[in-house]
Amino acid sequence: MPTHRLHSRQLLRNSALALALCSALPACALVQTVAEPGTLSGQYSSQQAQAEATFKALYEKEATFRAKEFSSKRHSDEDEEAGSDMSDAAERKRLMVWKDFFDQAQKIEVKSLSDESQINWRIFSDQLQHRINAIRLDAHLLAFNSDSQFWASTAGAAESTRCKTFKSCEDQLQQLKKITPYFEQKIALMRLGIARGMTQPQVVLQGRDASIARHIVNQVEDSIFYQTFAQLPASMSNEQRAAL
Repeated sequence: MPTHRLHSRQLLRNSALALALCSALPACALVQTVAEPGTLSGQYSSQQAQAEATFKALYEKEATFRAKEFSSKRHSDEDEEAGSDMSDAAERKRLMVWKDFFDQAQKIEVKSLSDESQINWRIFSDQLQHRINAIRLDAHLLAFNSDSQFWASTAGAAESTRCKTFKSCEDQLQQLKKITPYFEQKIALMRLGIARGMTQPQVVLQGRDASIARHIVNQVEDSIFYQTFAQLPASMSNEQRAAL
């Protein structure tokens, strides 16, 4: 039952009790026991509006933070471009931010939210709790698993990228420059994982070397990372082609 109906019934019960007492108290003022029409619904609407606004501001702020932290993450697929700070120190900083978001979410008067927003609040809280627990349990030190590897995701992003303009070609070159430090961070995480006893089972490692070997080529033209530039747009001038 909606909260405002419960409040209404409670008010009616209180009013009935007050009216009964008034029969024995001549000085009783009826106006003090009966709420003005619309006061309760207006109060409820105000509480709901405030709760809705607080919740919306919070999840939008968290989304903005996440987009900034993982600006290299593609939204359309699981391919991941290099660029985000994936160091252990960066993860610890994110932990503090997400804990603050979670604490703020718990302060929201959930019962004042609409039914849909209450569901969204639960999902939002669960997502925050998942991110918090993942860092607390050092899940980020396990940089790959049996079906997902950071080197394969990076290659997948490069393989699906094509230069359509001179600017997009320049952007891709800058992206390629970020791969080395990105891989170095991932390797550092795995070494830290070994030091802390966080490693994948041997069975998970089987066949992973094959996905790495395909990127070891004799000719640069055979590299997936070069394919982006294999077919440059006809609109690109000779000077631009030479610059690339």
